[in-house]
Amino acid sequence: MENKEIKLNIQLTEKDYMDFQWSHFSLFRTKKWISFSVFLVILYGILYTPYILKVGFTGIDISIFWPLLMFPVGLICMYFLLKYRTKVAFKTDSFINKPQEITVNEEGIYVEAYRSNINPLWTDIYKYNDTKQGVYIYIADLKAMIIPNRFLNENDKMVLLEFLKTKVNTEKHITQSKKSVRIRTALYAAMLIGIFFYSFKNYNSNKLEDKAYELQENHNFAEAERTYTALINLNPEDESNYIERACCKISLNKINSAVLDCETALKLNPSNGRAYYIYAYALINDGRQPEACKAINKSIQLGYATTTEKICGE
Repeated sequence: MENKEIKLNIQLTEKDYMDFQWSHFSLFRTKKWISFSVFLVILYGILYTPYILKVGFTGIDISIFWPLLMFPVGLICMYFLLKYRTKVAFKTDSFINKPQEITVNEEGIYVEAYRSNINPLWTDIYKYNDTKQGVYIYIADLKAMIIPNRFLNENDKMVLLEFLKTKVNTEKHITQSKKSVRIRTALYAAMLIGIFFYSFKNYNSNKLEDKAYELQENHNFAEAERTYTALINLNPEDESNYIERACCKISLNKINSAVLDCETALKLNPSNGRAYYIYAYALINDGRQPEACKAINKSIQLGYATTTEKICGE
């Protein structure tokens, strides 16, 4: 190794910089992830189309799987975001889009570029990555000297890698990398668990909604009320379940409780015309006609009710 030196003249392309960006994201180190994500989205579209058209798959509620698409859709969005950011960075950074002269010797690496030079010693370099596209020599976590393989003949690459193996202490990086992998794995696992939990919670909610609607249609108001209570426990921020439970309570002559449900629904969404409509009927059954008349008028203003005749007696 003594007195060995290599000199390289390189001109990076946008593709070189994109390949370098891929190497940062372990999730993206193979584009098969992106292809697989696109496949999942297309597959879901194929399965969901007949479901919307009410043909086939009648025993399976395909819509429950849409939250699972968050992961592949997220990957696809990240891919295009990465491409966009790479394109912008390459165009605006003259250090990477202009020709560079690189000298590698016993002291370190000297890079002479357009209006900017860097001269890191070997102790300044903490890791390197030898890939199919080239050699990336890191002087910071997201900053590296990019040397594409097409600029390296067999002898130059052998000398460069020998320098890197003997001069760069990668132990610290390996420890940090393992810790980083553990953290990322934990985050991915937590994200997937959250998606699955949300999916099946959503599925349970959909099944209960169907059951409650069917019970209401069959005038089984007592059981429908209990089912809407279960839905409210699952999602207390959905005003529609309070409104439907109020309808059941009016039919069961639980007027005071129905009024409270309507008031809760209106607190959650003061612009819900149906909530004012059911509220008006609950109030009229409670003997509070002036308030009921105001409620039905509000429902009309919001575009839900069409007449005040039954409530206001006009």
